[in-house]
Amino acid sequence: MNAKVIHINHISGELFSLKLSRENISFKAGQFMQLGINDFSSSREYSIASSETDDFFEFLIKKVPGGYLSNKLSQVKTGDSILISGPFGNFTLDADYASVPHYFIASGTGVSPFQSIISSNKNLNYLFLEGNNYRNDKWKKSSNHILCSDKEASADYKGRVTNYLSELDIQNPVRFYLCGNRNMIADCQEIINQKLSQADIRTEPFY
Repeated sequence: MNAKVIHINHISGELFSLKLSRENISFKAGQFMQLGINDFSSSREYSIASSETDDFFEFLIKKVPGGYLSNKLSQVKTGDSILISGPFGNFTLDADYASVPHYFIASGTGVSPFQSIISSNKNLNYLFLEGNNYRNDKWKKSSNHILCSDKEASADYKGRVTNYLSELDIQNPVRFYLCGNRNMIADCQEIINQKLSQADIRTEPFY
């Protein structure tokens, strides 16, 4: 299916957000789409960052050195056509999500599914730990969203997201959703398993 480019926002030299027409496609927050240009021979999977109620798809994309598709997508213009397929994936909330506290932990563009999940579920009891070197203006500063960074001057915590996690007192019942760098995910899993004898952990590695 083809979707039209509605807007592209270059956030930094390597990071940009892409808004596409939704084409009446339903999805669950936390899922991803497959994007391609001309054909799907070099397509890639990108988590949906927009809300279930938005009338567009939004994706947060990082240009990869030598990466064909991410660099091509960074050059699209309003009105261009992008191939989309999906949605796919099960990195979504359980039906009883409102009764259980959630810990969302992300690095880099791994914030995308959480942006969708949080904006789509108003009764969510959560703490969101974000490890990034910039503050995303889409996030309103709040006590349940902690930006962890050594480089961002406005960071809520000066240090790595794993350092912040290690300092928390965590008790069951709780659910963990981890998304982003594989090493970050592995380090967080180790910390969580040291704190809890039985940990409910869902993961979505990006790179």
